[in-house]
Amino acid sequence: MIVLRGLLENVLGNYPCIRGYATLGDLAKISKTDESFQRDIIPEHKEAITSFYEVGKNVFFSEIILALNINNGNVNFTHDSMSQDILVKNPEIKGAMIELNANQSKPMDQTTDNPKVLRNVALRLNTDFLLQNKPFVRIDGNHRLQAAEDSNESNLNKMCPFCIILFSYDNSSDDLNLDSNIQSIEKVQQSIIFHNINSKGRSLTSEEALKGIFDASRYEDDDLKADMGWEYVFARKIHNNLSFDHLQDIKKVFESKERSTLVELVKFLNEEKLVEVDQENSELFNKCTSYANQLYGDNLDLSDNKTIFIAVFYYVYREFNEHPERLYSTNIKVVKAFINWLINNHMCNVVLEHPREIVKIYNKLHDKEVKIFMAMPYYNPSSVRDYNDALDTVVEEIKTIHPHINLSNYRIMTNDSPTHNIVVDIFEKIDSCEIFIADITNNNANVLYEYGYAKGRDKPCVLLLNKNEKKEEAKSDYGLDLRFEFNGYGSLKDNLKDQIISTLKSFSYFL
Repeated sequence: MIVLRGLLENVLGNYPCIRGYATLGDLAKISKTDESFQRDIIPEHKEAITSFYEVGKNVFFSEIILALNINNGNVNFTHDSMSQDILVKNPEIKGAMIELNANQSKPMDQTTDNPKVLRNVALRLNTDFLLQNKPFVRIDGNHRLQAAEDSNESNLNKMCPFCIILFSYDNSSDDLNLDSNIQSIEKVQQSIIFHNINSKGRSLTSEEALKGIFDASRYEDDDLKADMGWEYVFARKIHNNLSFDHLQDIKKVFESKERSTLVELVKFLNEEKLVEVDQENSELFNKCTSYANQLYGDNLDLSDNKTIFIAVFYYVYREFNEHPERLYSTNIKVVKAFINWLINNHMCNVVLEHPREIVKIYNKLHDKEVKIFMAMPYYNPSSVRDYNDALDTVVEEIKTIHPHINLSNYRIMTNDSPTHNIVVDIFEKIDSCEIFIADITNNNANVLYEYGYAKGRDKPCVLLLNKNEKKEEAKSDYGLDLRFEFNGYGSLKDNLKDQIISTLKSFSYFL
C-alpha cells in the first residue's frame, strides 16, 4: 500500500488538485510517460539531474506534476463542483484500487477578509495495481523521475513536492465509444497543461542564474567547485578581471551573456583537454582573449555568434598553449586559416548547438592529406628526375613554411612493385589527389588522356608548357585553358610553387 497525503483545492476554478510530498521512488513507481505529448528524454539532461542528486547540497526543484483520471472505475470518489469538499465518496464503488480518505474540511482564517477551507486528504493506493497499470501520467518532471529510477536507492527515498491534477468526465452518455472519447479528451487536456507549463512561464536564462552565483561574494570557490564544477570557478575568476573597454570588437559576442559564454568556453577547452582541472592559467586566457579581439577587428565578417567565437578561441588557445613561443606573434596561421574557411564558406552565421560540431567539420577537412599528382611526357630519364626533384623540393618548402598543411605528392613514373598495373595505378592516384598538374607540351596523348580524366573527376587542374621542348601548339580543345609556360628547372620550380600555393588558397588555407 502506498499513501499520498496532501491538501486539496480547486485550482483556478478548473481542476481539483492535491499537493503534497512523497518520495521520488513512490512517484516514479506509480506514474508513466505519455509519449503522445511528452518530449523525448535527453540523455545529457538526465545525466545532469542524476549528478545533481548525487551532490546532495543545495538540491532543490519545483513540484512534480502528475495527472489522474478519476472516472475510470478504479477510484472510490468523484468530483462534485457544487460540494464544499470538491471530492466526494462514491458509495456504489467497493474495493477500489485507489481510495480517498479525507478529514473533515475545516474553515480557516474566518476573521480575515479572505477566509479559506482546509481540505486534508490521503490517497490510499493498491501497490500491485499501481505497478501493473501506472494510472498516473507524468505532466512535468519526467526527466527528474527517470533520473531517480536510474540512480541509487538513497535518491529514491528522498522527499519531493508533487501536484496531482484530477481529471473527471461526464460518463452519462450512451456513446459506444465513450471510453475512447474520454481517453482522447484526457490526452488533449493533459497536453494543453503540459504546453502551458512549458511555455507560459519564462524560465531564468542561464545568464540570469549565473549572475547571482558569480556575484555572491560569500560563495567560496571550494563550495562553487563542489556544487557546480571547477569550470564555474575559473569562469568566475576570468569574468571578474574581464574589461570590455579594451575588447570592443568581441563585446558584441558577450553582450547580455558574459558569464554563460565564459562557462561554455572553459567547459569546451576542458573537454578538448586543453585546460586541466585546477590549473588556472589566467594570463594565457587573457592573452588569447586579446588576440581573439584583434582577429574580430581584422575580420568584420565574423558575427556575434557565440558558438563560432568559442571555436575561434579554441584554435587561438590551442596554438598558444602548444607553442608558448608564439604568444607575441600576430601571424597564427592555423587560426587565420580557420577564419578564412569560415568566411569563404559562409559559415559565420550557421546555427550550431555546440562548437564541437564546427571544429570537428573543419579538423576533418584541414587534417586531410592534400596529395598532388603530376603528369608529364616522357622526354628522358634525366627530365623525369628533374620534374620529381622540382615537385619534391616545392612541396617540402611549402610544408616548412606552412607546417599546418598536410601536403604530399606522388612521385612521377614510379612503380611500387614488379606486378604493378600502371594504368590502374594512375587512375587511382588521380582519384585520390587534391591537385592535378599536367605538362601538356606537344599534346602528348597519355598526358591529355589523364588531364581529361582529372577534369571529369572535377579535380583542380594546373597546366604547364615546357618552352624548351615545345614543337607544336596546344590543341584547340584545351587551347583556351589557362596554362603556365616555363623554361628550365628553376622556372619549373617557381611555376609549381606559385600554382600550388594559389590552389591551396582556393581551398581556404591561410598562406
